[in-house]
Amino acid sequence: MPETPDQVIFEVDVNVVKPGSSTGWVNSYVSLVDPNVGWGRAYGLVGFGANMLVGPGEVPYNLNQWYHVKVKIDIVDRIYDVWLDGELIGENLPLPADGTYKCVRLSGDNCGHTRVLFDNVLVTEVEDIIPVEAEINFDPDTLNLGSGGKWVTVYIELPDGYDVSGIDASGVFLNGVVPAVSDPQYEFVTNKSEYLKDTDGDGILERMLKFDREEVEAILGAGDEVIITFEGKVGYENEIDSGMAVFEGMDTITVIESSNVRENNGKKGNLWSNTSISG
Repeated sequence: MPETPDQVIFEVDVNVVKPGSSTGWVNSYVSLVDPNVGWGRAYGLVGFGANMLVGPGEVPYNLNQWYHVKVKIDIVDRIYDVWLDGELIGENLPLPADGTYKCVRLSGDNCGHTRVLFDNVLVTEVEDIIPVEAEINFDPDTLNLGSGGKWVTVYIELPDGYDVSGIDASGVFLNGVVPAVSDPQYEFVTNKSEYLKDTDGDGILERMLKFDREEVEAILGAGDEVIITFEGKVGYENEIDSGMAVFEGMDTITVIESSNVRENNGKKGNLWSNTSISG
């Protein structure tokens, strides 16, 4: 390959016509590869095993049947995802810790006399990801610093084609720093009737998330128009593709200091508080 982008999608149709040795490792495997490392270092390997299972995922397959393999490779995060006939069978699988791919490998079992057909081989670069725009409602609209309370609440609404129930709470961050609460001890984390709401009455469900109030207050300063950003991932599935989409959104709130803080900041010190008297 003349170039090796950080993210690519590798696709190929595979048909195992004749199996090899029953003691072999696989009847066939496909991957991107660096042929200059040993026998070849594989990136995003998918194998049609001698045990008649496709790995990863341990999905049964038949002889003399075409299967469409799709692999998404992320060299930066060192992970890959695998689809078989459009069904996700492996996600966030580890790639080798270093190096990168240089070419495509389509292989049959070298322990027997496998006959395998390949067709429609395609490698495409993944274009820059455009985040899904989320509508955010931060509660409260006015945040009183130091006034107490355990949580702040956020409602996330996504555009048509994305289901908010697929939002991964553990991967949502406020201002890129404060994580959403994802501890399963809380009903608002595990119970859909608790975290799926329609607070604005538009017929579209929102995902309710909570954030630790002290952590949020620690990164915000007072102001009339304080912008708060949110980013995360949501699972999706359609007729063409499935996976995790990045979403982001923002809301503007008022942040004020509590009356106690203002009073303490405004007090004058005692006349003798900084005076040392010696006799």
